[in-house]
Amino acid sequence: YARFAGVPDGSDAWVRRARGWIRVMKLDAWVSCVVYTVGTVAFYLLGAAVLHRRGLVPGDDDLHATLSEIYVVSFSDALGTWLYALGAIAVLFSTFFVATASNARVVVDGIHVFGVKRFASAGDRRRMVGIFCVVLALFCWGMVTFVGKPVWLIMVGGIAQAAFLPFLAVGIAFLRYR
Repeated sequence: YARFAGVPDGSDAWVRRARGWIRVMKLDAWVSCVVYTVGTVAFYLLGAAVLHRRGLVPGDDDLHATLSEIYVVSFSDALGTWLYALGAIAVLFSTFFVATASNARVVVDGIHVFGVKRFASAGDRRRMVGIFCVVLALFCWGMVTFVGKPVWLIMVGGIAQAAFLPFLAVGIAFLRYR
């Protein structure tokens, strides 16, 4: 968003453009929050209703087969299986893609901020982000390949994200009020 505000020359026009893009960014964040929350709650309720009624509990060996039952019951065998597969691919790929890209940037920014390594130019920083995108992708591949317990990995990932939230909130509050 900041790129669209133009070069920060300190002029009133730039300040207006920057504030306008900040409003767009806030609207985007709120709309995304509503869409993801509604989608998550709908999937959870539908899954709880279907899986509970059938006595199915997703496990490491049958995770996808069990979860696809939500769609098979709601649609039909063939259509439900395909809808689940397409949805799972879309959700998993987009989550992996966004998480890898954003986590690589967070790691590289942390390396710079904490003085582990200073980047002389934006090109050096971009190169390091690219390297960390590959490293994180290989790390994820290794975890899935060698651990191979999707339910356990989901739980560990959820716990790690939940543990990170207080630090994120403190950082945001610090940046907001300082």
